[in-house]
Amino acid sequence: KPRVLHICCHGGYRLKTGHQKSTGQEFCLAFEKNHGCVDFFDVNRLRSILSMQDKKEKSREQKPDLVVVSACNSFEAGRVFRDAGVPYVIAVHSGSKVLDDACKAFSKTLYQSL
Repeated sequence: KPRVLHICCHGGYRLKTGHQKSTGQEFCLAFEKNHGCVDFFDVNRLRSILSMQDKKEKSREQKPDLVVVSACNSFEAGRVFRDAGVPYVIAVHSGSKVLDDACKAFSKTLYQSL
């Protein structure tokens, strides 16, 4: 059976700030923390975590075979997983919103096929 990581969250762009000024936009996945607060998880943070995992001895054996990033505009996050050596990555390469019903139907079909 394949090892699968399925991330289902919001995704989008927000202003990147540094030292009191805007420095452009960055892609973020948005996760809910305790008490409903949002944790904006940018691709640099994701890249850093995957890089640290790659340095661990057993990480190559524990890497998922497939990562599904079910979030709007998640292509950039998908690319980070691909660059980290995940062989199969599914992400959204569209400016359109991802509808929950479409995600459910896609996921059901995908997992029935694995």
